[in-house]
Amino acid sequence: MRTEKPIKGRNEDSMGMHKSIIWDPSDPKQYSFPYVPYGTEETSSNLTVPQYFMQRYGLRLQYPRMPLVYVGNAEWFPMEFLFQGYAKMKGANSPGQVSAVLDYFDHFGGSSSVDNIKRLLQEASSSLKRVGLNMTHVLDQFNLRVSNDPIEVTAKVLSQPIIKFSGQPSNIYNGSWNLRGVKFSE
Repeated sequence: MRTEKPIKGRNEDSMGMHKSIIWDPSDPKQYSFPYVPYGTEETSSNLTVPQYFMQRYGLRLQYPRMPLVYVGNAEWFPMEFLFQGYAKMKGANSPGQVSAVLDYFDHFGGSSSVDNIKRLLQEASSSLKRVGLNMTHVLDQFNLRVSNDPIEVTAKVLSQPIIKFSGQPSNIYNGSWNLRGVKFSE
């Protein structure tokens, strides 16, 4: 979704556009904007995002309460229009990107990972509080609940797989296979 025509005096910060997610775009108290139809000078009344898609494209959103996600270039899309691309990202395994991922896990490993999650949760809660919501409101929309109790699960030790090379089984030790003296199939 992109504004059709810049509106005089409007800046992105005043509309909450400095965020990367707008949690409930269907609530006019939280988010609505003036719409200027393409090719006209007149501004219609303030529209919510579902109203915008109905008026501009004739599309009724199936999930009007789902968040909007900022995808760059001043464009916002309802989550129902987005999908996960499974192609390899250009430069996905570049040395800089690999180093950044490893640095992140070095910094946020173990108990500091839990501290980071708590910090992110506090940031999200304070952002939601500014617009009159709390985390429970958002989680309820997705039928999710938060519990402070750990989950108990029953673990099962799986037997080691048997891998055969040219009819010979390979020895497994400490999670790795000893391929010394193993003949591969031709």
